[in-house]
Amino acid sequence: MKRIYSLLIFLLALGFGAKAQNSVHVQVYVVDMNNQPVPFWHVYFNAYGDQNFNINNILGTNGTGVIDTMFSYPSGLNDLLIFVSTRGCD
Repeated sequence: MKRIYSLLIFLLALGFGAKAQNSVHVQVYVVDMNNQPVPFWHVYFNAYGDQNFNINNILGTNGTGVIDTMFSYPSGLNDLLIFVSTRGCD
């Protein structure tokens, strides 16, 4: 069974008003039980927060088992939750 080794390695600061960059950088590493990277694995990504903010997407790992993505959020967002789970193999 595959597992998500690490998620949300780096989160840009939220809550700095107009000075915030309004983006979040997310890295997810998918490895097998032997800690080996799992290339081309589907991962379900869901992020939501206040102000009706909601992102749902299925992303795939690259050849080294990593998803590296960034998404924007609206100014004034106070709460942000991110869930990541595995889906299946190509």
